[in-house]
Amino acid sequence: MFVESRHRSASRHQFRLFGDLRDELGARPMLFHPEYRDSTSPPTEASNGDLKASSSFDMFSPTSPSPTRTMIKEANDHLQLLHHRVVELEKTVQEQAEALIKKDESMQTKIRQVSDAKDAQIRELTQSLEACEQRIKKVEQQCREKDLHVEYLNHKYCVVDELNAYSPILERLVSTLKKLPKSKNKHSALRLNSRANCKPKTPTPTPTPTPTPPSVELDGHVPTQAMADMRIGRSFSINQNFSMSEDEGEEYS
Repeated sequence: MFVESRHRSASRHQFRLFGDLRDELGARPMLFHPEYRDSTSPPTEASNGDLKASSSFDMFSPTSPSPTRTMIKEANDHLQLLHHRVVELEKTVQEQAEALIKKDESMQTKIRQVSDAKDAQIRELTQSLEACEQRIKKVEQQCREKDLHVEYLNHKYCVVDELNAYSPILERLVSTLKKLPKSKNKHSALRLNSRANCKPKTPTPTPTPTPTPPSVELDGHVPTQAMADMRIGRSFSINQNFSMSEDEGEEYS
């Protein structure tokens, strides 16, 4: 009795797993039609596998009295195959999970490396940009200094050009001044002779107006009007000296 009850509990457990076993072993539902259950003789066209499936179905049917030893062995074999299949699937799932974990770690490592390289490149570009900005400021300062120097040289050139325009007048003035000491020596000799003869009156010389110095700008540029006033003052002084020397010569003669 104990063996029979144990067989019945195993049959009920195997009946619950029959759906999975049938899909795993490829059983045909056509062979489980009710017309094959009550037939005393098995169908002639069925194969050995179909007969096993039919006997398994008869074993799990409620009308079957008790499973035989062969049926229990076949059910155990089916369960063993299913167990091996489950173990293989678990192993495959575990391997795939480990592969996915390794792949995820590798991708995270690559992402960190790319991010670090990007940050390093950004720092290098920032430093290069700051250096370029400093260089641009330095070059701009040098350009301003060069512009000021060029402007100063252009102003000096204008002053020299204006002075060069007065060079003929200055040459004439110099030639006139070279002639002045000779006439002065002649008048001094006449004056000495006249003093030896009589005591002359000492004439009171009229003060010669000194020309005001022209206004000179900060950069050394002399305005045109100031140059003209200076030239007129010098010519006036020279003419007055000539007139005084002639008056003295007439007086002493």
